Amino acid sequence: MRDRWLLVLLLYTAALLAVSSTPGAVIAEAGLSSLDIAYHFCSYLVLGLIATRAFGVLGRAALYGAVLAVVDEMHQHIIPGRAVSALDLALNMAGLTAGILMYYLINRWMERDGIPRNGGPHV
Repeated sequence: MRDRWLLVLLLYTAALLAVSSTPGAVIAEAGLSSLDIAYHFCSYLVLGLIATRAFGVLGRAALYGAVLAVVDEMHQHIIPGRAVSALDLALNMAGLTAGILMYYLINRWMERDGIPRNGGPHV
């Protein structure tokens, strides 16, 4: 089961980096510039959920997400019309933290209520 989630994590990471490789002019043309803040937070929230499920350990998920967030921002330096942004990095980290915390709280709630987690119908 964990192998499946690692594959999902790798595919999601590839998708994040692909979107991050989009030149700034394309984003502006599509009218998506105003969604930038929500995109950074939400995309890394989902990453936090997937990474925590894949690794099963909060620390590994946090490390993976933090390294990816830094690499993602640094990579934008070479993309035409894109720039490294401390705000974007902070939003990535906030989303990542929210996703990891959400995963942890959902699992605590499921444990408390006796809901099966691994392979159960409520996962």
